[in-house]
Amino acid sequence: MKKYIRVLPYINKKKILSILKNDSTKNYNFPNNYYFFNSWRAALKFILLELKNNSNKKKLTVWLQDFTCSVVADAIIESWLDIKLIDINLNYYSNDINQLLKIINKVDIFIISHLFGIPNPDYVNICNELRKRNIIIIDDLAQTVWAKINWKEIWKLSDFAIHSYWFDKPLSTLHWWLLINNYSEINIINNYKKLNTESNSKQQLDLATLLLRYEYWISQYNKSDSNYTVSKINLTKFINEAINNKIIFKNYKIKNSYILKIIKYIYIKFLYKLKIKKTQYRPSIEIYKMWCIKKGYIYSLLNDYNKYKNFRVENSKLIIDIINNKKLNATYPKIPSNIDVAYNRFPILSKSITENKKLLMLLKNKNIEAGNYNWQSTIWDYLKFYNLIDYKSDDFPNSNFAKKNIINLPIWSNKIWNNF
Repeated sequence: MKKYIRVLPYINKKKILSILKNDSTKNYNFPNNYYFFNSWRAALKFILLELKNNSNKKKLTVWLQDFTCSVVADAIIESWLDIKLIDINLNYYSNDINQLLKIINKVDIFIISHLFGIPNPDYVNICNELRKRNIIIIDDLAQTVWAKINWKEIWKLSDFAIHSYWFDKPLSTLHWWLLINNYSEINIINNYKKLNTESNSKQQLDLATLLLRYEYWISQYNKSDSNYTVSKINLTKFINEAINNKIIFKNYKIKNSYILKIIKYIYIKFLYKLKIKKTQYRPSIEIYKMWCIKKGYIYSLLNDYNKYKNFRVENSKLIIDIINNKKLNATYPKIPSNIDVAYNRFPILSKSITENKKLLMLLKNKNIEAGNYNWQSTIWDYLKFYNLIDYKSDDFPNSNFAKKNIINLPIWSNKIWNNF
């Protein structure tokens, strides 16, 4: 039996191979307000520094939800801005208007997260309240691509929106992120142009690495070992597979010069992370702009995405039917009819840690990889570790409940759920 991995990356192999073989540097005509960066945190840090340098205030305060990725906090800290946290609504894992109104007079910049591909249902009301007070709005779209409210893309209401194209995101790449700028009060283009650009060879190397990692995941999906968890790939095993699995290189005729570079790249990046001791916070965000080669690849993904998105929505209906038929003891997000969801994975919430363990065991017995949220810690946990925050854990009861009881389900194939 196949192992149904939690996230199957969506890539365009044909486009990758075309770029690797032809070294294409064709420039693609993205809108003028699209800015491409080497990482999500780099994009956020860039725009926060621009806002800081153009502000009359001594120090800006950035508010964000506690239940999200620590890279958001990294960018705020390295921009030397104050960071404040707000709890989430458990119905859709984002903020609601009532939570915001309690703290709105203390906010200079507000980051709205749309997790799992689900737009925040209160988004329009939140944006309207923030607009009245001239508060900067930043959309965190790391897990959401082209989701809509009232048939309008959500990022069109904010000042800035940042997409992520990391390996397990809706569109899969390596180290490429998109900042959409709707804010006319400051001119960011001049400072963006001054940023260093990644070399063509580095961009091609990333593409070759992406293809290799994808093929490795597929090989694990085709294995029958139900105990194998893709999200815990052993570094040595990964490297050995890359060296020994000559089929990957023969099938795709990747240039031999890339092979050693790929292995070295993976080894340095992941082994370095394993050796780091978390004793103090380490500034680490370098900001680069992304150029033609990677832009061309992202262009090809965006053009194909609607078909891919709709397929996942259909699969979510299968999961909802299973829950409603009492085969899974959990709750799921209730999506209003005016929202067009773009699921990355499907979140369900158990009622307790005990029920959570039962659900995970049931799924494991059916050879379905599932698990907690991407991170089993919150922003509070992350900042408290470095003694960078004064809140108490009890200030965020919903975030704490979610991190212990949420389960992400794979949504990329209807085969997983048709015969559940």
